[in-house]
Amino acid sequence: MPVADLEAKAKGVAGTATREEKETVFLWLHGLSRGFSGELLQRVIPIRYDTEHGREGVQRESGTLVCEMTVEEDMANGYNNMHGGCSAYLVDV
Repeated sequence: MPVADLEAKAKGVAGTATREEKETVFLWLHGLSRGFSGELLQRVIPIRYDTEHGREGVQRESGTLVCEMTVEEDMANGYNNMHGGCSAYLVDV
């Protein structure tokens, strides 16, 4: 992913996470999209990323990432809702 694209995408994400943390999310999604069900992950759009940082010198790994995705026909079950396997995959990732 070109650096300019990465920076532009990170700027579009709200939240307290640093620009570098937001860029990491896009790199992670981009890398995973090359594997199993990659076309599904290409539809995931991060919209907010909040992180909590501990005191200086203490690394605290806590954060919330909010993404959105439009459920399309190829992701739907017979009731026209997101298929359970699709939602389980997103939770697993």
